[in-house]
Amino acid sequence: MARTAPAFYCDKTNKVPLGVPENFIAQPLTSLTDLHTINTRSPADLTPCSTPETDDGATSTDQKLQSPRDKPSLAELFANFLDNYIPQEEAKLQNGHKVPVSWLQAIDPSRVNDDSLDLAILALSLVCLGRKYGDERLRHEGTANYGRALRRLQDILSHHSLLFEEQTLASCMALSTFEASAPSSEYVYRTLVDRVSSYSKRQGRTLADGSATWKIVLALATRRSTYLAQQDWLTVPWKEHAKSDFDQLLDIMAQMAILLEDASRFNASTTFNNIPHAQRIELFQHGWEFHSRLEDWYQGFLRKHHQAGPLYHERPSSARFLSQFAAASVFPTSLHFPKFEIARLHLSYWTILLLLYSCVLTIPPSSPSLGSVNPTSLSRIVGATSVENVFEIPRRALELARMIAQSMEYLLSEDMHILGPQKVFFALRTAMHVFTSMGQGEQEHWCKGIFEELDRRGFPFGKILCRCEWDDLPALLSGKFTVAGQDVSSQLNSGTHDVWKNKPI
Repeated sequence: MARTAPAFYCDKTNKVPLGVPENFIAQPLTSLTDLHTINTRSPADLTPCSTPETDDGATSTDQKLQSPRDKPSLAELFANFLDNYIPQEEAKLQNGHKVPVSWLQAIDPSRVNDDSLDLAILALSLVCLGRKYGDERLRHEGTANYGRALRRLQDILSHHSLLFEEQTLASCMALSTFEASAPSSEYVYRTLVDRVSSYSKRQGRTLADGSATWKIVLALATRRSTYLAQQDWLTVPWKEHAKSDFDQLLDIMAQMAILLEDASRFNASTTFNNIPHAQRIELFQHGWEFHSRLEDWYQGFLRKHHQAGPLYHERPSSARFLSQFAAASVFPTSLHFPKFEIARLHLSYWTILLLLYSCVLTIPPSSPSLGSVNPTSLSRIVGATSVENVFEIPRRALELARMIAQSMEYLLSEDMHILGPQKVFFALRTAMHVFTSMGQGEQEHWCKGIFEELDRRGFPFGKILCRCEWDDLPALLSGKFTVAGQDVSSQLNSGTHDVWKNKPI
């Protein structure tokens, strides 16, 4: 189903302003919520979770929405959105409260007193319903509310008294979620993430916890450091409980963005022998230090959950959509997890290891192969790290890439609703890069097929990443990538010109 781009962005003068006064630092005037203590209620079950192809109740639901007498309230619409956004599973209880899977669960529409947030969550809710039931009228109305919310945010940005309220931050985060599902361009998505980052940096970690993952993943994708790696942010006291396993992993990921930034300074054309010896030693040693930290973290995670049984298991692939674009022999088995949080944690862990292997703990492309490097010289570079570990990197990287790919059936299943597909973009693109660089053509084609499937479901952001070459991703996501003076984003969205065709990675 064709996506309609928000009309609000047709006029470039109406875009959300990029500038935020650096000298204006304020605390939120009102606190929307506390993510650590929110009592997450089960959303009202307006309709069963299903797809247009299998849902016999879609017609009756449409009739109900069209009747003014039965028009649902914003709270009902938003509860229905959460029911279709959050994976279908029971959240564990902690101190009598459900641990939220998403920051969106912290929003209580009855406490919202800002029309930009009203409009933002209404846009999310209507687009979700429209997609679920194949109703273009609802999708268009959701898009219209998206534009109205952006206009309201412009008004807020021009009044400093409202600039740093938590509800303003929540509005930007909600609109970023909208853009992640159906982006008008990677520029708009990046702008909204930057705005969230600017607000949360000044507010501290309350609602801002929900934006940390976005900012850290963007830092890794652009290979640029982030303020979330600063010591003050790593040691901010947690109000009600210690950091979760995922919080600890995010801290490592934020700090590793610094290492990726350092590694990216070595141009791909620079030969291995021309890199100063001291820098080679420092880069490799820091890389293996992070590798050890990640392994220690994961072993601690396994010990904590050893009584729960296997954290994932293999089963024969059975999703119908997989057979549409690849032979069953590519990935005959898939990985399944006890619940979404376990899957998300593993996906992040495997992805950060892949980045470490492909960007830091590797021989530059200018070297013909690992086998051509003298082991004695290599041992001087890696220091105490065994040379055998270095030579095992290609095999390990390929294994991790396959595990990421095998997780797609679970994360794209119907029970994962909207949140599952939203979490796979960068991880799958990283795995695809490994398949491409190792000449695994069938696996690379399989990944492209997954991005096509996501696009068919209304998640085109992955297709934007898929079309871009790996080494060009930082420039693309930083808004600095142009070809012959042309804006790449318009070419990506129109699909009329593949500017990276046949360019080697």
